[in-house]
Amino acid sequence: MDIPLRTQYAIRALVCLALKRGEGVLNGQRIAALGGIPKKYVEQVMRDLRQSGFVHSQRGRGGGYVLSRQASAITVLEVIEALDGPLDGLGRSRDGDPGGVLLEPAWVAVRAALREALATETIATMADRAAPATYHI
Repeated sequence: MDIPLRTQYAIRALVCLALKRGEGVLNGQRIAALGGIPKKYVEQVMRDLRQSGFVHSQRGRGGGYVLSRQASAITVLEVIEALDGPLDGLGRSRDGDPGGVLLEPAWVAVRAALREALATETIATMADRAAPATYHI
């Protein structure tokens, strides 16, 4: 499965917002720097995330973006499907391809497993993995 770069940038942006949640709003420039997202794509990606209901934006000086809900309540599947549509096309044969039925049961299982994995992966779990380790002595 190939996840479009725009969607990968969107997931990175959400992880950045989750990592910095206690610090208030993050502007596009900060999101670009933290997420390794080219500056020319950040506003476009953030617009898509705002329109899909994943973030709120604040205009003006000191403005930026915040998550619209808890990072633990946003699944990767939800983000992918909001930006790219359902995963139903994975492994689908072309219309009129008589051999496609041979693999369809396997593809049904693959799609189900992928959906389950993406539905259990949240922005919070991704942020937890990305957070630098802190050691307490």
